[in-house]
Amino acid sequence: MKFIIDRKFDKYTWKHYLLQSALAAAALYGAFMIPLIDEPILIAAIGSTSFIVFAMPESTPSNPKNVLGGHLACGLLGLLFFHLNSTLLPLSATIALAVGAAIFVMVVLDIEHPPAGGTVIFLVLNPMVEALVALLLLASIISTVAMILDPYMIDLV
Repeated sequence: MKFIIDRKFDKYTWKHYLLQSALAAAALYGAFMIPLIDEPILIAAIGSTSFIVFAMPESTPSNPKNVLGGHLACGLLGLLFFHLNSTLLPLSATIALAVGAAIFVMVVLDIEHPPAGGTVIFLVLNPMVEALVALLLLASIISTVAMILDPYMIDLV
């Protein structure tokens, strides 16, 4: 029989579920407080980052190197593709190539962080360096909180 509730959720782990979900919610709320991160794509990227970092703290994509490196690499690629594509290609082709390049770079550099795909798309559409800096600052705060609380967190997934 399939369980509706995760088998790991019990009288010993419920506090982890509650704490880690609250931390992800707080991180996303913090994103809304930064005026430069009010774009839906960036909110989705940081929300996905929060999920990975706080729900799957032992996973490779939640590692601070991956979180920061992935968003940084994808941000720089987004800016590069924006500037390369003045009118050479349709926007959809530019975004597709930028995402493909982002995957290649993250995998080659071993900094895989799937939510950073949203970062590359955002920066191809809106080359706002200050938004990238704000996103990296928020990702740094999320990673720092996760590192501090690591002894108290478990993988929820």
